[in-house]
Amino acid sequence: MLLASALAQETVVTIYTDVMFKGFSMNLTSGTCATNISNFWAQSISSIRIQPGYDVVGYANASLAGYYMIWDKDAMSLRKLWNDRIMSYIVRPQTHALTSQPDNLQNVAMLNTG
Repeated sequence: MLLASALAQETVVTIYTDVMFKGFSMNLTSGTCATNISNFWAQSISSIRIQPGYDVVGYANASLAGYYMIWDKDAMSLRKLWNDRIMSYIVRPQTHALTSQPDNLQNVAMLNTG
């Protein structure tokens, strides 16, 4: 029964190794938490697709520590600041809250699409 409910979870985020949603990809469900990305995905995330109503908190260090950034919309490129930098992350329903560690170091960036 546990396996059936795990299989039924909907993909809400897809991470990619290259910009423009290309390269290798991995689908993530709400509540996915990777406290120590290892091997292939460590510092390899370059773009993120996010379903409405969810966000991704990416951290520069393992164990959800260090600088972090919150994405709540598709990011076809994580640009120079975050490209290939994420070492841990959590996928959550969009809360408009910072993180469970509000005293941590947050990067804030504005995206100009015009």
